[in-house]
Amino acid sequence: MTSQRVMRAESSLLAGWLTRIGREHPKNVLDGLERVYDVAKCLAVLRPARTVIVVAGTNGKGSTAVFLERILLSAGARVGTTLSPHMHVFNERIRVQGEEVSDDSLVKSFEMVEAARNHVPLNYFEYAVLAALTCFSREDLDYAILEVGLGGRLDAVNIVDGDLSIITSIGIDHEEYLGSDRESIGREKAGILRRGVPLIFGESQIPESINQRAEELGVPTYISGRDFHEHADSDGWRIEVTEGVQLNAYQYWQSPSIATENAVVALQAATLLGVSLDARLIANVLDVRLPGRFEVVHEMERTWILDVAHNSHAARFLLEQLKKRYPGRRISGLFGCYTDKDAAQILSVLGGMLNQVVYADTIGTRGQPASELEYKANFGPKGIVRGKIESCVDYLINTTQSTDLILVFGSFSLVERMRIWLFSR
Repeated sequence: MTSQRVMRAESSLLAGWLTRIGREHPKNVLDGLERVYDVAKCLAVLRPARTVIVVAGTNGKGSTAVFLERILLSAGARVGTTLSPHMHVFNERIRVQGEEVSDDSLVKSFEMVEAARNHVPLNYFEYAVLAALTCFSREDLDYAILEVGLGGRLDAVNIVDGDLSIITSIGIDHEEYLGSDRESIGREKAGILRRGVPLIFGESQIPESINQRAEELGVPTYISGRDFHEHADSDGWRIEVTEGVQLNAYQYWQSPSIATENAVVALQAATLLGVSLDARLIANVLDVRLPGRFEVVHEMERTWILDVAHNSHAARFLLEQLKKRYPGRRISGLFGCYTDKDAAQILSVLGGMLNQVVYADTIGTRGQPASELEYKANFGPKGIVRGKIESCVDYLINTTQSTDLILVFGSFSLVERMRIWLFSR
């Protein structure tokens, strides 16, 4: 990704629409999906492609969706993908053939949604999903990969019936909407299941709430560690996936750039969709990356790792990735966190790996100054308040060596601004 792309802004016409839907359609959750379904039915967008894959989960959704997207593209299919949230510009949320849709296409979709809704109240996320489905309706798509933004049962994506369901992981996040334990959260995410439609679950321990709902609906389940496996070492990457009634093994010369745990979920999905996992296809997808998801950047004679880990589940996953990919390396942290996230819990997971933590300001309605973050994080003498990005970077450059890693983690706000800073140099 070039610095020009990172610094890109929306056209004035699109920016006007985004301001409008943000003001008139706030990011609150409204009861039920009947309103959204009715608007989608009016727009005739409830079947956005010949085959639909719905991707839910606490963490890992975006990486899984993008990896599956690249597999299907490499197999010669036409693919549309939704991602949530975006890092820099709204267009990132809607992709056709692996490319973000244009400003003009988005404006046209917003106009169509506005005309069809006929004063029906929609929140920001519902409006965004309808715009994505409307964009897809103008394309002759073989596959639509739809990432759920929040939960599952009440997310606007759930107005669409999937032909394959994926739940990547279950962790504690968005407790005010989804509940405070894995079973409650699993129950909400199981809302994407459809009778007889296969489910791929990306962890070895599936919550009973999901398992029970799958049994009620006669859903075939494919569970990580039982029906598919992966192992990465110096000899490459070995996976086993279920194809028909067999568990077939494949060996590749290197591991993917994204987390292997997410990549194998996408590969299991691809096999269920009838894609052959030949060496040529896999070679085309191993370098798939997603901004802010264990993104490695080399700048200023330092290695920076950018990751939007903003809950304890994501922090534990990030910890394992660091141990696996950079064993024994000295790591400094640059941390920013929104007010509605548990900073102390995140640092309790990652803190043991970090030589020091520099606190940065976060911005926006949920943002907080670094001094407030330090108080909440309660990390002790290894925590340093610097605030602004420039001051944080100066401090880190002066207190690290070229062999060190600098982990930038926490809020999208921090990672977004850090990406702009790094790529604009």
